[in-house]
Amino acid sequence: IDPTDEPHTDTPLGWVGGQAYYQRAYPDGRLELRAGSPGAGGVPVWSGVNGGVFSSGIGQVRFTPDGGRLAFVSGGALYVAPVGDPNAAAAVVVPAVVGFDWSPGGDRLVVSDGYAISVFGPFGEGPLI
Repeated sequence: IDPTDEPHTDTPLGWVGGQAYYQRAYPDGRLELRAGSPGAGGVPVWSGVNGGVFSSGIGQVRFTPDGGRLAFVSGGALYVAPVGDPNAAAAVVVPAVVGFDWSPGGDRLVVSDGYAISVFGPFGEGPLI
């Protein structure tokens, strides 16, 4: 079955480097982060079978400057995942996040839980500071 023929809901997430990204959610709980135009089907850059984990969807998606990794929030938790391998698992960085951003070089992730600011490595390792 062509995935674009399956029932789904597309939600725009924003632009990075001139590329549009959106979330595609399927009724069975699968989520995909896609690049391109929803009307043209787009290209999956990450996907997750939620098992309830991503049932609230994903938001606040931020890519590293080189576009190799993404960080996103789902259910209040912060996750990091590689881009380009749609089947790669997302790693939980912290269970509760208020705000976050990548460093200019993409080698650190600065995270606030609302009380303190912590610095993590590019794959969620840490806190380093």
